[in-house]
Amino acid sequence: MAANVITLKDPLSLDVLLQALDREKRMLTLAIDQAKSKVAAFETKFGVQHRTGLFGTADDMELIEWEGEQETLARLLTRLQCLEEIRVESE
Repeated sequence: MAANVITLKDPLSLDVLLQALDREKRMLTLAIDQAKSKVAAFETKFGVQHRTGLFGTADDMELIEWEGEQETLARLLTRLQCLEEIRVESE
């Protein structure tokens, strides 16, 4: 994916944007860590990392939660990657 470049003339605007991007990255990183922790706990409990091996061993709600956490994790990682590709430059 190509990098997104934002060019700003005003130093204050540049600072505000950089802080906002950094804050969003930190929040995403925390959310990613939480999702990874939940997925790892589930996988440790059941010793399986794929859905088909869980039928009959995991409660349906646990299985749904695990799949949801995996999907959430994938989306968070994609969003963080997009933010990492943004470059902010001053003129």
